[in-house]
Order: sequence, then structure tokens, then C-alpha cells
Amino acid sequence: MPLLSVIVPAYNVEKYINACIDSILSDTYPNKEIIVVDDGSTDQTTQLLHAYSNLGKIKLIEKENGGLSDARNTGIKNAIGQYITFIDSDDAIGENALLKNMSILIENPDIDILQYPILYFWTSDHEISYKKNKDKIINNSQEIAKLLITECISSSSCDKIYRKSLFNTVQFPTGQLYEDMYTQPALFKQAHKIYLSNQGEYKYRFREGSILNHKPSSKIIFDRLAARLQLISFGIQSGVESHRIHKMLIKSYTETASDFKYLTDKEQNNIYRLFNNIHGIRKVDCFRNLLLGKYGYSTFRMCLLHNRHNVATIFQHLLQSQ
Repeated sequence: MPLLSVIVPAYNVEKYINACIDSILSDTYPNKEIIVVDDGSTDQTTQLLHAYSNLGKIKLIEKENGGLSDARNTGIKNAIGQYITFIDSDDAIGENALLKNMSILIENPDIDILQYPILYFWTSDHEISYKKNKDKIINNSQEIAKLLITECISSSSCDKIYRKSLFNTVQFPTGQLYEDMYTQPALFKQAHKIYLSNQGEYKYRFREGSILNHKPSSKIIFDRLAARLQLISFGIQSGVESHRIHKMLIKSYTETASDFKYLTDKEQNNIYRLFNNIHGIRKVDCFRNLLLGKYGYSTFRMCLLHNRHNVATIFQHLLQSQ
């Protein structure tokens, strides 16, 4: 029985799927299964995957299109390994990333989640940045939440190896963007020990068609904010210091205010409600009396439009005055 299940959701990635699968197959860690979930592809992806499946190199599951979360959930249901890792079909892994990090998990069976380094690059293979970890074990829930809030632990699901049992009560939210950021708090709440590894690398590809390269729709704006507020609630419940919560709120507030021009009045009102309903926000020092209402938000947006560089400072002063 394989110890590790590698789950690859695939949808219309004929340009990249071979590089992805080949990078996993070339990893010399032997005790693994590769589950590829073809999420209703309409290009040549399905035919390319059949070539691997016919040779017994992957376990191929074909389904109607349901989105990334649904494909991942399908992969989890069919996984038999004690550990799970996710690799997006337009990404890849570096040489023996799985071998290096599974060795750590085998030697330390009490680790629930391992995060390994991530390399960001454009389709042209031009490297953007490389986020390397310092070897570190974290077994304190407040410290785990702090590192997730401050992005020392990434919100990605793909640069990690998880104990499969963490998913017994957690699923990726179907029909929602920013599903990684939304799901991580629920997984990390259950984890008793996290390991930040400096071994191997996950290769994250930026390409045209990413939601990062588009004018944001109202769905992108709402889903991004809902995911960020999920992180903030996790931080508040875990007792993360107020100034770190404030910083994350400022980031969310700034990001959302800059997109207000794309929203209707009704959608803007829904944004105010989202902010005001953050679980536990009234218990955080300077937010006890702070109501993030329509007029305050509009004033902040005006500041943003006229002086982007000083907007964080302006808002911080606003918080401190409450």
C-alpha cells in the first residue's frame, strides 16, 4: 500500500500536463500513488493522460467539470496513502522533492503538515522568486496561527504534505475561488506539529489566464475577502497578537477598497457586513468600538485613491484613535 498519495487535478492543460506528470514520475520516492483527476477537459489533456494511464503510471479519474475544489475532493476520496500532497497540473516539483520530504516524515511520524520551499516562475521559465524555509518544528497553536497570518506559512495547498486524516472533517469549498486560503485554517487547527522544511522545491507557474492577471470580478473580490477573513478569524481565535491581526485587516481593507469601483452599491454593502461579522473582532483591543461602516469605508477609499503610499499609515492612525 502506498504511503503517499499525490493528487493532480487537471483541466485543459495540454501545454503543461506532461511536464507536471514527468516531474512526479522522475522523483525516486517509491512508495507513492499518482492520482490524476481529469475535470472534464475539452482539449488534448484527456488523451495525454490516457497515455500515462495505459502504461500503469497513474491512476486516472475522469469526471464532469466541477472546478478545482471538487477535483481535489474527488482525489482525496480515492486516495489510500497515509499522507496526501497536491500538485496543480500546470506546475511541477523539483528533483526528488517528495523523496527528501517523505524521509523527514518517516523519521518524524508525529508531524501532521510539512511545508517545503516554493519557486515562482513565468511560463517562459524565468524565475520570479524563491521562498525557502528555515528548518523549523512548530507545535504551538498560537505560533502556527501567527505564521499563517504573517504568511511565513503559505496559504497554498500545493507546497505541503498533509496527514490524510486531517481531511476526515475538511473539504475544499466547491464553487469558491481562493479555496486554498479558505481551507488552510481548518487544517492547521487540527495539526499538533508542523514542520517547515528547506528540502526540495515546488515549482509554481504564473501564466496568462490566472485570476491574478484579470480585472477582478465581484466574485473574485468577495471570495478573496472571505478567504482572508477566514484567516483573520483563525488568528483571533488562536490568540495571535493584536498588531498582527491589525496588519492583516489593513491589507484586506486596502485591497478591497481599491476594487470598489467594480462593485454595485448592494455589493459594497455586503462587503461592510463581511468586515463587521468577523468572528471575535469586537474582542480585539482597538476594534472594540470600531464599526467598519459605509461612511468610514468610503472615506478610506478616498484616501486610497488620492494617496496610495500613505494609506496604511492613515488607516493605522484611525485604528489607534478608537
